[in-house]
Amino acid sequence: MPRPRAASPWRRALQNLVIMSHHTMEIASDFIQQAPPGGLHEVYNDLRHLVNDDNHLRNSTAQAMSTYNISQMTQVTLPSGAKSLVTRFNVVEGDNVFYDSTTGATFAFDHFTHEVSAGSGSHAPISGFLAELERAAKDYLNEYYPDGHATVSVFPHGDGAAICFASDRYSPRNFWNGRWRSEWILSGSSLKGEMRAHVHYYEDGNVQLQTKKKADVHVADAKNASAVVKAILAAEQAFQQGLNQSHSQLGDTTFKALRRALPITRNRVDWEKIALYKVGSQIGGK
Repeated sequence: MPRPRAASPWRRALQNLVIMSHHTMEIASDFIQQAPPGGLHEVYNDLRHLVNDDNHLRNSTAQAMSTYNISQMTQVTLPSGAKSLVTRFNVVEGDNVFYDSTTGATFAFDHFTHEVSAGSGSHAPISGFLAELERAAKDYLNEYYPDGHATVSVFPHGDGAAICFASDRYSPRNFWNGRWRSEWILSGSSLKGEMRAHVHYYEDGNVQLQTKKKADVHVADAKNASAVVKAILAAEQAFQQGLNQSHSQLGDTTFKALRRALPITRNRVDWEKIALYKVGSQIGGK
């Protein structure tokens, strides 16, 4: 039986390049998924310079860009000037055509440039209780999200509704960006939600805070839009108050636990004389 021919050096090199390219694109997709609020375009442009192949990068990271934008509930401004969201609840076609819940207008969304264009079709706009719910949610948004850029949309979901809030606030002069998003599913008298906060601070460093909390609330009067929104308000306020309390204690508890307030001798170190200390005698107390 003839022995199989060994792969030529050029073929082995090509196989290694293919493997390296695949791993590179996996890493690039991971970077995109971890992009901080307001930093997606900067991350992608940096990747363009590193990869130096725009077509290959775009084709290989298209899914990652789509997943990121949808999971972040990206806010968009429609050709009509109205605000809407890119979410998993209003996808019409593929992963780049969505519909606005208020008007029913469809729109195409470019996941790379975030450009929005009018769609060719239309979708039934929400009405009845869902429209009332969206109006009540917008009143809540206007009162409690006065700063930054915030949007809420309500979509039909199963036998109930999906209520999506997104708020971005960027302060590049102070080197920080932040994003809040919450998703609520109303089914009968059950209201289940997940709230997420993501803050990026990048002055002389790169620090990110990502936190989330789930909530399960019973709404006695679930056919009352105001009652549903009040339940959301109570849950989100509790989450916010918990965050405020935990961060107010950072200096007194968490940060102090990271280091010893005094050396083991319980005496303060005279740093000006540290060079004169003898290890084992003065520091060790022997």
